[in-house]
Amino acid sequence: MVRLIKVIFQVLFFAGLVPAVNCQDKYQLLNRTDRKEIVKPAAVISEAIFLHTDREEYIAGENCWFTAYLVETGKGAGSAVSSFAYIELLNAERNPVVQKGISLFERSGHGMFVMPDTLSSGSYILRAYTNLMKNLPPENCFMKIITIYNSLKHRDYHEIISVGQYKDRMSEASSSPYTISGDELSQIFSVRAPDSTAKREKITLDITAGRNAVRSAVITNLSISVAPWTGRMEETYVHNTSSREPVSYSPSAQEYKAEITGRIIHGSLLSQNTGEDLADRIILLSVPGKEAYFRYAITDGNGKFTFNIHKDENPGELVIQQLNKDNNNLIRIESSFWDRYPDIEIRDDSLYREIPQYISDWSENYQVSKIYGISHSGDPLPTQKMKDKKPRFYGVPDMELLMADYVLLPSMQEVFYELIPGVSMKTGRKNYGITVVNPLENRQYEEEPTLMIDGVIINESSLMVEMSTEKVERIDVMRNEYVSGGYHFYGIVNLITKTGDFSNLPLPENSIRFPYAVTDQEEIPFTAPDYSDPAVKISRVPDFRNTLYWNPSLKPDSEGSVKAEFWSSDMVSDYLITIYGITGSGKIISQKKLIKVR
Repeated sequence: MVRLIKVIFQVLFFAGLVPAVNCQDKYQLLNRTDRKEIVKPAAVISEAIFLHTDREEYIAGENCWFTAYLVETGKGAGSAVSSFAYIELLNAERNPVVQKGISLFERSGHGMFVMPDTLSSGSYILRAYTNLMKNLPPENCFMKIITIYNSLKHRDYHEIISVGQYKDRMSEASSSPYTISGDELSQIFSVRAPDSTAKREKITLDITAGRNAVRSAVITNLSISVAPWTGRMEETYVHNTSSREPVSYSPSAQEYKAEITGRIIHGSLLSQNTGEDLADRIILLSVPGKEAYFRYAITDGNGKFTFNIHKDENPGELVIQQLNKDNNNLIRIESSFWDRYPDIEIRDDSLYREIPQYISDWSENYQVSKIYGISHSGDPLPTQKMKDKKPRFYGVPDMELLMADYVLLPSMQEVFYELIPGVSMKTGRKNYGITVVNPLENRQYEEEPTLMIDGVIINESSLMVEMSTEKVERIDVMRNEYVSGGYHFYGIVNLITKTGDFSNLPLPENSIRFPYAVTDQEEIPFTAPDYSDPAVKISRVPDFRNTLYWNPSLKPDSEGSVKAEFWSSDMVSDYLITIYGITGSGKIISQKKLIKVR
């Protein structure tokens, strides 16, 4: 009777599927190629990145604060969708000296990075792109020239005079090609600020949206920087979106897909002997931890594979391995950062380059801050973290053995023999083995079970057999057959250690282990003195901020208004207030205003 019920259950469960076929040793993939699927038209999405930085010139060792905006390009474009952006600082030799990944939410994201204090003086390219934008030539990235000065390396100055095909645009400053201006801008928002103020005085910026803007909730985010004015109002960009085609996202045509719901890991499999790309091979992904995480992929005709990591997931490390035990194959993981760069032409000045006076002042300001230990990077802000206990990919196991509930046994063989029915561990002089009994048929599976330690699939059962029982926290067992996507498990045995990090264990054959995090897990705020306390205001601690104020994300209220308040410093100068924002339709808006501190 039990066998009849099982047969009926299997017929119903696998209805519409062809029989599972053997696939590389003990595993099976369910073949779904003969199922009819609804074919959706390819989505056409056009997007680009725009960066607002706190300044255009820096002293080596300072922070660069930025906000990234995801904008639309081209006429009739669909909505921009990417949820991640990649930021790089390239030197004159096209080598990245800083790489940064950030998350995008509601078309914007922000962060900061430190300019290495070893950088030579000269021009640098700040570029930004999404994974989707990597389908076009590198000249289509957002690119902006910034200048970095090192007081100890003036003579090593390198000036970039052309980037790719945009040589003519390098000779003059140009406003952003994304930016709304003129009459249309004046109807969106206005800025009120004092024309001048004294040192260590409060400055208030009142930003008010126009009537039409309030009605349509057009402004979704604003970023504000206040920095010493260098004599120009415009910034230098080295690309022109009006002359390039929008990025069209077609899931079947593009090599690099839009990272809509999370990060995409790109990799490839090839033969070490011949260099041949290996197609139709199974690649496994797991995460060392106490809650098992599993993905699989199949290499395409070029030996390439991808894994999607949801943005709400936060694995610290990844282990990627090939299913079979062929030691002659090699797995390569592609960096999330793009290794294609635009052509750059530089001018090398071997003689001392004249440095503007304001740069000398900024350099002194930076040195004073270093001497007094003054930093404008605040403590990390608390972020919403994921729940520590993520569900195991196989759900609730058929059996969960907590070692603390039992008397400590001397060996894992006795643990399996005494405490885990339906799972057998055999030992011998040359090899070990673990078998699982199918509870429906009450006999061992012909295929080997999947063995894991801390969620990592292992090839050698000896690792589990020889594990010290003192190191084990629990053992999860799935005796029933389990299907994840098209991947078939004939029983699962997952041994979880007390550390839960797969430490001090050899990696399985044909596998690599690497850290996952590309984006920062913590947000660092910009900080500045508050002189509302009279005792602080008369303090003799110097205040020579090169960036007077930075706020990467201001949200207008229901009336379309927003207020920014900050204090002037001890530095007498003209300051340029720069405000950028993004509209609900994905367009960039900008306003600039001068204010004097006397």
